Amino acid sequence: MRNRILITLVCLANFVIAKPEFESKVVVFKIKGLYRNQCSSNQIDVPEIQTLFQQIGVIELSKLFPHHRFQEATSKTNSKLVDLTLLYQLKYNSNVSEVEVSKKMSKLNCIVYAEPKYVYKPTYIPNDTDFTAQYHHNNLHTIEAWNIQQGDTNVVIGITDTGFDTTHLDLKANVKYNYADPMNGLDDDNDGFIDNFYGWDFGNNDNNPQQDGCAVCGHGVHVSGIASSTVDNITGIAGTGFKCKYLPVKNMNNSEQLANSYEALVYAADHQARVVNCSWGGESGGQYGQDAVNYATFNKNCLVLAAAGNNFSNTPFYPAAYDNVFSIAATNSSDTKWTNSNFGYFIDACAPGQDIYSCWPGNNYLTSSGTSMAAPAAAGCVGIVASQFPNYSALQLAERIKNTCDVIDTLPSNSQYKNQLGFGRINLYRALTDAEKSAVVITEKNISDGNDEAIIPGDTISIKARFTNYLAPTSNLIATLRCENIYTQTLDSVVVLGVLGTLADTSNFSLPFTILVNSNCPTNYEALFSITLTDGSNIRKEYFSIRVNVDYINLLENDLGITITSKGSIGYNEDGPSEGIGVTYNSPYSMLYEGGFMIGDTATRVSDNIRSTPGGHDADFVPYIKVSQIPSVAADALLDAVFTDVGAGATKLGVRVHQQTYAWSSTGNTNYVILKYLITNTNPYDLDQVYAGIFADWDIMNYSKNRTKLNAANKLSIAYTTEVNPSYVAMKLLSNTPFVHYAIDNVNNGAGGANLTDSYTAAEKYLTLSTNRDSAGFQTTTGNDIVDIVSTGPLNIYASDSVEVAFAIIGGSNEQEIISGANAAQIKYDGIITDTFAYRSQQEISIYPNPCNTCVLMMKDFAEESNRTICIYDLCGRKVFEKKLSKHRELLHLESVEKGLYLVQVVDNQKSIYQSKIFIQD
Repeated sequence: MRNRILITLVCLANFVIAKPEFESKVVVFKIKGLYRNQCSSNQIDVPEIQTLFQQIGVIELSKLFPHHRFQEATSKTNSKLVDLTLLYQLKYNSNVSEVEVSKKMSKLNCIVYAEPKYVYKPTYIPNDTDFTAQYHHNNLHTIEAWNIQQGDTNVVIGITDTGFDTTHLDLKANVKYNYADPMNGLDDDNDGFIDNFYGWDFGNNDNNPQQDGCAVCGHGVHVSGIASSTVDNITGIAGTGFKCKYLPVKNMNNSEQLANSYEALVYAADHQARVVNCSWGGESGGQYGQDAVNYATFNKNCLVLAAAGNNFSNTPFYPAAYDNVFSIAATNSSDTKWTNSNFGYFIDACAPGQDIYSCWPGNNYLTSSGTSMAAPAAAGCVGIVASQFPNYSALQLAERIKNTCDVIDTLPSNSQYKNQLGFGRINLYRALTDAEKSAVVITEKNISDGNDEAIIPGDTISIKARFTNYLAPTSNLIATLRCENIYTQTLDSVVVLGVLGTLADTSNFSLPFTILVNSNCPTNYEALFSITLTDGSNIRKEYFSIRVNVDYINLLENDLGITITSKGSIGYNEDGPSEGIGVTYNSPYSMLYEGGFMIGDTATRVSDNIRSTPGGHDADFVPYIKVSQIPSVAADALLDAVFTDVGAGATKLGVRVHQQTYAWSSTGNTNYVILKYLITNTNPYDLDQVYAGIFADWDIMNYSKNRTKLNAANKLSIAYTTEVNPSYVAMKLLSNTPFVHYAIDNVNNGAGGANLTDSYTAAEKYLTLSTNRDSAGFQTTTGNDIVDIVSTGPLNIYASDSVEVAFAIIGGSNEQEIISGANAAQIKYDGIITDTFAYRSQQEISIYPNPCNTCVLMMKDFAEESNRTICIYDLCGRKVFEKKLSKHRELLHLESVEKGLYLVQVVDNQKSIYQSKIFIQD
C-alpha cells in the first residue's frame, strides 16, 4: 500500500558546509611506494614517522583498504592506476589539531600527503509540496529512451548515502544483492566484509545499510528511488535506471555525518558499480578524495557522479569539482536552473532537481528539491547508456552523455549562467540514438611564465596542454585559446591538432599557447580563459582560470631564494603553504614552512599574518602598496612594499610598515637577503614597548631533526639539521636596536617553552617577541621540529614618527658560511644610503603629519644666519623636491609628488644635519 506524506525537514543552512568539517582526531595519509616493504596493515617501520606517532599519541593505525593488492602500471594505457594499498588512517589522543598533525606529517620524507578526514552532509532541501507527478522523465526523455534500452540487470548503480530501505515495496526488487556472501557469519567472498549481502554501512562499520530513522536518514531512500525504483510493478514511481540494479552503501554515522564517504565510494567501485552516485559534498576537498575518484575511474572503470551543491554559488564543491567526476547541477520543469543549485565552470551537465517525487522510508513517498535529486536522476541515465554501450569506459560514458545534452544556457531564464551549466540538460534518448562524434578533453595543462612563476603585468604566459579524444575520431581538430577577460591578450592562440583517433591523445607542447598580461591588470585577478576545440561542426569549449598580477615576488637574484609578499608574509603568500617558493638555498627544496613579520606592544595586541587557532591564521596585515621590484643603485635587486595592520580591527596597533628587500649577486654576498622595515605610527599618540621581528617555522630536510642555536655576539640565530650533509639557515638583526631571540620546540607542550601545537595566541606571540629562549631541538639526540623568532625591542615610536628595523636571512652549507654571510650582510646594511646619515632627535627637527601631501617642517634650533635647504629624493636617489628654508616653521606643498616613500634631507652649509623618511599620499 502506498502512503503519501508531507514532511518538512531542516533548512538549507543545516545541510550546506560553509567551512571545513572533519572527523575528530583522525588523519588520513599516504606513504610513498619507496617505503612499501616497511609497511604492514597496522605498522609503519620508518623512524621519522614513528617519532611523530609518539609525539601525537597515536592510539590506532590501520590501512584504509587492507584487502587491496598493489597493481603496478605496465604500460601507458594503465599509467593512471591509483595505488590505495599505502593509504592509512590514524587516530590519536593529543591536543594537537587535525590540521596541525596533517601539516607535521606532510613534512616527512616518507609521506605523499596527509590531511584531516573530511566529513560531508547531504545536498538537498526537502519541502512539503504535494507534487505527485514525476515530470523529470519528460525533461530527460527517458520514456522514449526506454523504447530502445531499458537497462541491464548486470549494470549496477552504486549509491553512497545516509541510509536505505531495502524492504521498500518500490525498491527491494532492484537491490544488487551479493549472493557470493550470504548471511552466515562468514566472509564467503573474501572481500574483507562479513555478510555484506545487502551492501555495507560505513557509518557504523556493519552489514546493515538500513537508514537509522534520523531526521535526514531518509535522504538515501529518496535518492535511490529516483535512480532505481522498480518500473512496471503497479506500485509507486519509476526510476530513471529502469532495470539497472542499485548497490546501497551507507556512509552516515551516528552523529549524522558522512564521515567515511570515500571508503564507501571505493567499496561501490570494488563491487561492480558502473556508476557511483554521490548526493553529498562540501566546499572542502583533499588529495585523498581525488585518489578515491581516480581509483574508481581508472582502476575499476567506474564513473563517479556527484551533486554540484545547493549553495547558489560558483565556488567549487567536492567531490563534484574533482577531476574525472561527472558533476550535476539542478534544474526545474522548465529547464531553468533551480534557485539554489550551484553553477560554474566545474559543472558538466544538468538534470531536474526541483520538486522531485520519490520514495521515503516505510513504503512512503515525498517531494524534495536539490542537486541531491538531480544527481541520481542522471546516475540512472548513465546506467541506461552503459547498458546500451557496454564497451565504453567510465569517462566515455560521461562524454557520450555530455555530447548529447540539450543546451539550456541560451534560455532567457538562464542567461546569467551562460557557459556555467555544463553541456546542458541531459537527454537520454539522444544519448542512445545520436550519431557518435568526437569528444576531445584537455587532460593536462602546464602553465608557466618561464621565470619565477609569480605572474605579473608584462609577463608572457605559456600554456601547454594534452588533448585526449574519448569517442569518434576527429577529422581536423583545431584548438583556439581565447582570453575571456580584458586584462590579458593572446599572442599565439591557435594550434592545428588534425586527426585524433578514439582514445588517442596529442599535445601542443612544441607550439604552446602564449598570453600577455596587460599593465592595467588588477591585483590577484582570476583571469578566465577558454579553449575551443573545433572538429568540423562539433564544437566544444573548456574554461579555466589563472591568477595573475599576484601580490608576491619570488626573489631569485642569488643563491638564497625567497618569496616576498605584500602583506608581511615571508616564503608563501597563502596558508598551506602555497603561492611561493619558501626559502631555498642552492636547492629547489624549501627550508621554510611558514614565515612572516610580527609586531606587538602588549599581550593582547600583536599584528601579523601568522597561524593562530588550530587550522586558522591571523590576517592583520593588509597590502597598501603591492610589492614590486624597483631600480636601485644600492642593490642588485630591491623589492618594495607597504602594508598596514588595519585587518586587526579593534586590536590593531595603527602602524604602516614599509618593507624593502635587498639582494646582491656579487661575490661574498650571494647567500643572504636583507629585509628592512620602516614602521610608522599613524596614531596621534605614542606607541611604547613595541617589539617587532620575524617568525620562521624552519623545516630543513627532515623537519623532525632540526635544531636552532644562538650566536648572541652577532645578533644571530642559526637553524640546522642534524642529518648527514646538513643545510643551515639563519636570521640576524642588523639594525642598531636591542636584540631579542626566542627558540621554540614545536612539540607537544613546547618542551618547557611556548606551546604552538594547540594554538598561537596573542599572548604567546608577544611572549616570543619580547623574551629570550636560546635554543630548541636539544631535547632529543637528533633534534625535532623547531620554530624561531628573531626580534627587536622595546621600541618607542612617537606619534606620526617612524622607526627602522632590519634583518638578514642567510643560507649556508655550514656554520662558517652562515657567519661569513652574516658579517657581509651587516656591512651591506651599514652602507645602504638610507642609513649613512646621523639622525637629529625628534625634538630638534620634525615633519608633521607623516604621511601627508602637505606638511609642516619644524626646526627648534633654527637661526637667521642658517643656510638650510630641504631636499626630497625618491628611492633611486633622484631629487623630486627642493626648498630653501627661512623660518622655524615651513609649510611644504607636496601635492605634485607621486604617492610613495621618499628620503628627506636637510642641509646646512652643504652639511647634512637631518635625515628621515616621508610617505607622500594622495
